[in-house]
This record gives sequence, structure tokens and C-alpha cells, in this order.
Amino acid sequence: MMKVQSLIPRISERQGEVLREKLSDYVATLLEKNAARLSKYEKAQAERDARTE
Repeated sequence: MMKVQSLIPRISERQGEVLREKLSDYVATLLEKNAARLSKYEKAQAERDARTE
């Protein structure tokens, strides 16, 4: 995995840390949203399957 500083070489170490934190939070939020969408889909699919039986 590439380091943030290798992608943006002109930022300071502290700025790099802040950017990594923000990126981590952003990725965690995206994963949570995706998990919520998947669980809704799985519940809906299970309900459809139960109706057809």
C-alpha cells in the first residue's frame, strides 16, 4: 500500500497524520454504509424467498 506522503510529497508530517486520520474515518464510514445497504438487501431477499416457499 502506498503511503499518503508518497502520494502528496510536499506536506508536513503532521499534515500527513491528519490526512491519514481523515481518510481512515472516511473509509470506515463508507464501509458502514455499504454494510447497512447489504443487510437491507439480504433482509429483503430473505423475505422474498420466504414468500415463494
